[in-house]
Amino acid sequence: MRRVVGALVLFPLFIAGTAVELDSQTYVRMNLNNRSHEPIWILAYDPIWRVRVFEAVLVDEGSTTVKVCPDRRGRGSIIIYDRNGRALDFSGVLDGSDVDIRFR
Repeated sequence: MRRVVGALVLFPLFIAGTAVELDSQTYVRMNLNNRSHEPIWILAYDPIWRVRVFEAVLVDEGSTTVKVCPDRRGRGSIIIYDRNGRALDFSGVLDGSDVDIRFR
């Protein structure tokens, strides 16, 4: 009976500790700017979280803001793909920075 009671006491503490860590998650915000002279379809990929953070057409001179996971230094990384599979890699981006996208 003691083992069951001990497990019940530890389990709620673990859940409470996990919830605090999830709430304190920080992000790096990046402004993606289309510097091409035409609308472009892009897919923005966060290589740290390994997820898509944006996928849409970005109009000529348009912009959008995305949030990515910071690295150990508090900087973000993002990979931008166009419809043809070409990639642009941006690493070490500071929070609030502009990322200019231009495919040739």
